[in-house]
Formats: sequence, C-alpha cells, structure tokens
Amino acid sequence: MTYIDFINRAKEVINRQPIPPLYKPDDYNGLSFNCYAYALQLCMDCKNYYISPGFVSNQINGRYDIPYTKEYILESFKKDCELLGLQVFSSNISEPIRSDEYKIAVYIIENYGFHFARLDSNGKWSEKPGWLNKIKIVKSVTENEYGYKLIGVFRVSKKL
Repeated sequence: MTYIDFINRAKEVINRQPIPPLYKPDDYNGLSFNCYAYALQLCMDCKNYYISPGFVSNQINGRYDIPYTKEYILESFKKDCELLGLQVFSSNISEPIRSDEYKIAVYIIENYGFHFARLDSNGKWSEKPGWLNKIKIVKSVTENEYGYKLIGVFRVSKKL
C-alpha cells in the first residue's frame, strides 16, 4: 500500500467511526497504532507508517525528527483533522459537548515527544500509550502520568 493509499484508507476508517467514540479496547488487540491514531479513531494496523501530527498535512511518513514544539504539534493536529474530514474547536476539560462531538487532549514534552488522549462515550478519558501498550482509562487528564504537559483540549466532530 502506498502512502497516499494509506491516507485514503485512514479517511475511510475515521469516517466510519462513531462519535463519540466507544471504549472497546478488546476490539483492537493485535493492531499496531499509537496514541495519536487512537485519539483520531484511526484504529487500524499502522505498523508501516509513523502516525504523528503532520502525517497527513505535512506528508511526513517515516520521519521521527518532527519538531516537538507546542506550535508544531497543535498546528499539525488541526491541519490533519481538517484533511481527514474532522472539525476541531478549542475547548477545555469541563466544557459540555454535543452528542455528535468528542474531545481530544493534546500533550507534549517540549523537544521530546507528544501524547494524545480522548473522551469516550462512557464519559471517561482513555489513551493508548505507545505502539505496543494496551488501551486504558486515563487516571488524570490534567496530570499525565508519563510526564507530558497538557497543551490543549479540543472538541472534535465530523464535517457536515
């Protein structure tokens, strides 16, 4: 599968997903994807592609040397969502959402890495910490247990 084919497949997968997302971690056993793909509901085998902010908007497949800055991560996340058929609005943890929305929390360790979590239909935040780890409920949205700093919370919906 070419990179462009992968992007098109990603759009199809995301478009089919329910909003808000369902917390069903057992459905994804054996699939290789990371926290960013999980937050976007791109729950498919991504082992041949590095899914990071900018993977659609900047066409950066396979690059691990992206700039891990607040500005780059947030801008690339928003552009990726737009190109994947999602609308993104700035929010906060406590703001209510509509029935056709969910939330994504964005974290970074400046110049080191990123992390993403999502708010599921059960009202709980969940995450997939890395490619090989299992999906789990987040203990605290504001204080990430891996040392990442929360830099934004966004409401996400499909484009009308």
